[in-house]
Amino acid sequence: ALTAYLAWQTRQAMGRIALSHWVDTFVASIYPGIFLAIIPALRSIDKGFEWMVVLVAVCFAADSGSYIGGQLIGKTPFFRSVSPNKTVEGAITGLLLAIGTCLFLVITLNLNDSLIFGILLGFAMGILCHFGDLVESKLKRWGGVKDSGNVLPGHGGILDRIDSIVFNLMLVYPVALWSIQ
Repeated sequence: ALTAYLAWQTRQAMGRIALSHWVDTFVASIYPGIFLAIIPALRSIDKGFEWMVVLVAVCFAADSGSYIGGQLIGKTPFFRSVSPNKTVEGAITGLLLAIGTCLFLVITLNLNDSLIFGILLGFAMGILCHFGDLVESKLKRWGGVKDSGNVLPGHGGILDRIDSIVFNLMLVYPVALWSIQ
């Protein structure tokens, strides 16, 4: 992939290779894989399946809540230069849905019986969902593309579905390890 990209870049630049574009492409192509490598480790711990359910459900709830909240009540732009369609109202809706989903699942799946734990974890996960989404949007802006793929119609690509999961793995895995000790 790197060789093909360098050949294309060379052709486009007529012999002048832009190192910054090469680095951007390299980082964008490896960051999901590095973080997604945590999934087997998370799955293998005690109650790993339950933690995976929390991870995926909270991230999808935050993403869906942000979209729906933004569509229904969104007016105030949220990081317009990175992602022009995101709104503050959508971000707050997504964050609240992340907190509620996490609290419900943490208690229901018997991962922790503390309300404060569920609320704080949901808050942190909701923030990371937004951060992951903004990072992925910024990578698309650097690449000059609107979508990272067309495998999922109506979405910005596979990375748009997993961007929040990728960043939340760095939080959920250590929390899950801490919770079993």
